[in-house]
Amino acid sequence: MGETNAVTPRKAAMEAKRLAQQGEQMRLAGDPSGAVALFSRALEWAPRFAWALAHRGAAHRQRGKEHYRAALADFEQALVHDPDYVWAIAFRARMYELFRDYQRALVDFDRAIAMDDTIIGFWRSERALLLCFNRRYQEARVMCDEALRCQKNDHFATYVRAVIAACFDGGRDAALWRQRAEKLLQPLALEPGPEQGIALYRLAGLTALYGAGDQAKALLRRALPLEKEAVEFARHDPAWYGFYDDQEFQLLVTDRFGDLTVG
Repeated sequence: MGETNAVTPRKAAMEAKRLAQQGEQMRLAGDPSGAVALFSRALEWAPRFAWALAHRGAAHRQRGKEHYRAALADFEQALVHDPDYVWAIAFRARMYELFRDYQRALVDFDRAIAMDDTIIGFWRSERALLLCFNRRYQEARVMCDEALRCQKNDHFATYVRAVIAACFDGGRDAALWRQRAEKLLQPLALEPGPEQGIALYRLAGLTALYGAGDQAKALLRRALPLEKEAVEFARHDPAWYGFYDDQEFQLLVTDRFGDLTVG
């Protein structure tokens, strides 16, 4: 871009910041494609601008799973330029999780929380599920219990605890935890709002745990338009392990873009 040679580094940085701020406004307004274009223009002015790289990564993620690899690349590049950028570390943890690189996800997750334990909402519940993915079930159980001591009506932690009880504790107390989770999730599933999709997804998972396949898949179908990452959750949530050979389930969660694998 020839005109950048005619301006001072300070002016280039100011123009990059202006474009990146516009991009972030567009991302938050629900136009991730427009945001990516603006972040890319900002990065022409300042290629090492870690904030713009990381927020472009977030916009790529919002565009859908065919853009997940571009998202991960942006988070990694942002961290080359600013290794302690906690926001980018936290987002990279989630991308590693979506790509089923659970060990790296947990390393980044723990590093982010150590730096700022407000950076990830309901972090204890999130970490419990990530520990499950790493097959560290005892630690996951302890983390769920800690989350519930902090907030007794945490439906995320209650759901994970129900999954652990059914899948990894030999069914001990499974019915009790399922009942608790359903009691918290059912009102959210009935009420349009930001948690309706995830509540439907978790009710689907609880139903799947107990073999009611048709009902579980019906709930999952209802969740998908409301919670677009429900597909990714279902493809590695232990609640659905018994459905990996179910053709209808496979069609619901199939990888259409070649980026991810089931299981």
